[in-house]
Amino acid sequence: MPKQKKPSKGDSVTLCVSKGSVHAPDGYDQKVVVSAESDSSYAEMTLYEWKDGEWSKSFSCDATVGKNGGISSNNSESNTLTPKGTFRLGVVLTTKQLDTKKKMYLANADTVVCDDTSSPYYNQIGQKSAFGSYHTDPVGKKLVNNVNNALIFIEHNGDGFSSTGVSKNNSSVITICGCNSSISPTNGCIDISASNMNKLLSLLDESKNPHITTEVK
Repeated sequence: MPKQKKPSKGDSVTLCVSKGSVHAPDGYDQKVVVSAESDSSYAEMTLYEWKDGEWSKSFSCDATVGKNGGISSNNSESNTLTPKGTFRLGVVLTTKQLDTKKKMYLANADTVVCDDTSSPYYNQIGQKSAFGSYHTDPVGKKLVNNVNNALIFIEHNGDGFSSTGVSKNNSSVITICGCNSSISPTNGCIDISASNMNKLLSLLDESKNPHITTEVK
């Protein structure tokens, strides 16, 4: 192999600049960040995407969180706090097909999430009849009655379809809710307007493994 000529003064040199890793180091290429002041129930939601080796803002909107102190790691079934941490964004509950690349669960009036800590189905999504007499949250009725246009299940305590990874003392039915009326402090969920939910869903992509981070500023 011939020796490469060393550059001399006046030679043109081509520089190749790396744009960084194609994928984010944490294993997901989309993240929704919800930030609130300490003890505040009012927050900002921002969607970021990993592009050219860095996080780039795609969308931002107002949000509300838990009415009894905002975002906290001190969670239980009885308090009204939004869980603090980083979690996978799970299935989208809706009554109709939506413009999104996220996985959807088509709900009806009998679709519920079990919020009974004595139940083996705790924090699981299903039909009311499957959970017997255990107490449930009627998420399907909220969708059918247009209280919400869509709900994104947050996998802070299991994936919503099995008991794997579920803790009975870590709260249940925590979702991002698209609200058809004005948003207000919640029982632990994250509320945004229905129009902002539509925008968020149009940008989320299952192949980018979207996660959510809830944090105190």
